[in-house]
Amino acid sequence: GSSNAADGGNGSPDNNGRSPTDAGDFCGFVENHRPDAVPTYVASPSNTDLCPNICAQAGIDVLSDTRVIKAETVAGGGWKLQVESGDDETDTSPATEEIFDALILTTHDPSLAASTVRSIADGEAAALSTGRSAEADAAAGTIQDRLNHLANDLQSLRDTGRLPLFTWSGRFDSTFSQSVPFDAASVPGSHYVQFLARESSKPGRLQDTGRDSKEDAIWTAVSTSAFAADVLNRLGSTREASEEASEIMSDEVSNLLFTATAADGIGSRSDSVDATAGAGSD
Repeated sequence: GSSNAADGGNGSPDNNGRSPTDAGDFCGFVENHRPDAVPTYVASPSNTDLCPNICAQAGIDVLSDTRVIKAETVAGGGWKLQVESGDDETDTSPATEEIFDALILTTHDPSLAASTVRSIADGEAAALSTGRSAEADAAAGTIQDRLNHLANDLQSLRDTGRLPLFTWSGRFDSTFSQSVPFDAASVPGSHYVQFLARESSKPGRLQDTGRDSKEDAIWTAVSTSAFAADVLNRLGSTREASEEASEIMSDEVSNLLFTATAADGIGSRSDSVDATAGAGSD
């Protein structure tokens, strides 16, 4: 198991510096869980397969394991992307440029979107010096101002609108885990954990089809932003922070699951939790 620090994508903080979901409704999980509501979906077999599978169904070529450094428009139409290889830290190859017909940005980091919108605004600024009519220049200036305003708003989201979270993963005794009467839950009463889920309940996450497996004992939890901020403010993005978060969240998840089984009149407490720590901070 592990505990990792990362920027949270749960909305802007309130006046108390908390994510809205700290109140107990992680990503609208409770509010949207109604018989007449649209189901909550998860990518299968993992989140990294979602976009490639959509592109495959549409017949779109995929360039994977690649990081986009910069995006800017091309004269006459299209986009020029500056890209570099993704995960291989030993790869020292320089960034390359690729030309595409269109660009759709779906990223958790608004700073790339901000720089991309600014590149469009810069194109409008360059057009103002081409000797067009005063009416055309005025229209281009208005568009440029709106684009710059949008770029500033996007950058502000990155700078001030995100909060830290810890994600935790641990393995419990299989018999105890199978006695838990739910697969996922939002936790409004916890200062440390706001959401937890049984990994095997996610479609395609198991290699076999049976419920009686080691994978069935793995649970994932998401911390509250207030707890993560407290740990990181005191210890920074260090191994000590990961270890403290892992220990506290292990105890909290154990207590939450035990309480659930006891309230349901089944199961017994298990202190067998395999949870070690490794952290990174965005």
